[in-house]
Amino acid sequence: MDSAGSPEHRPAQEHRPAQEHRPAQEHRPAQGRNEPAPEPNWSAQWRIRPLRWWELEVVAAADAHIFGPTAWTLSYYWAVKAQPGTTMFAAELPHTLTLPGEPIGPSISVGESLGSTTSAGEAPRSTTSAGEMSVAEPADLSDETLGGWIVMSAAGRDADVMTIATTERARGRGIGRALVETGIGWALTRGAHAIHLEVDSVNASAIRLYASLGFEEWGRRPDYYPGSDAILMRLRLSSLSADDPILRRLRTRE
Repeated sequence: MDSAGSPEHRPAQEHRPAQEHRPAQEHRPAQGRNEPAPEPNWSAQWRIRPLRWWELEVVAAADAHIFGPTAWTLSYYWAVKAQPGTTMFAAELPHTLTLPGEPIGPSISVGESLGSTTSAGEAPRSTTSAGEMSVAEPADLSDETLGGWIVMSAAGRDADVMTIATTERARGRGIGRALVETGIGWALTRGAHAIHLEVDSVNASAIRLYASLGFEEWGRRPDYYPGSDAILMRLRLSSLSADDPILRRLRTRE
């Protein structure tokens, strides 16, 4: 979803409630698992942070624009956010972006789950009454500053990418990959052993991205999408070694 291709058409919400494996909407071409991904430039034009409940209206509107009749409704987002064991992250853009392809990178600020960064471009810091430094509250997301979002759930040994998307303005910047990696980091903090997702079988670029992050196909749901199958993919977190590029990038964001 970060560069080529159109977003997947997700099935309507009539299947399972929040624990359904929502298809993941990444479209950026990715390298093979054995080809190391280029290290991003953390010079910070955008950042990933927790998505707040009052920002869900902006997200639901973007979801409807991208996915049309299969989009999650605002009430569904609220219901999912209220469920234990779920989390939502957003990619926040500045009001002015450089053109795609120019060297930019994110500042990751994922609050209660993974900590905050100290790289350039993070939220201004303010001093508390105790004299401790804290990250100032970010501005509310708008149609212009929403770059993407990911919804994760975890129960026991398993975590799920319930849904993920990037907005048109944000594509081609590595935001989709960073959202997935943030979800991986969150799942690790929850003690999950595996992460599951579903992807449209015709979405070759998304499949390559997930494969490059270590996800493997383990099954299919025939005719899950209009005219195509859903590929079931799984990342075994135990397969990530300490020097895995994903974990190295996550450590640089803490």
